[in-house]
Amino acid sequence: MSGVLIFINLGLVNNFIFIWMKSFVIGFTVAFPTAFFITPIVQKIVKKVMSL
Repeated sequence: MSGVLIFINLGLVNNFIFIWMKSFVIGFTVAFPTAFFITPIVQKIVKKVMSL
């Protein structure tokens, strides 16, 4: 998905792979911990709301 978005925004530039990998690493380092820590909290909130 990150590769497609980079391609849409920049096109096929000379250093496309480098830009893509840099973007992927930055996105992954933000997304993985966020999903890992936020998912259990959201699940608890949803369970509380559904039990009302």
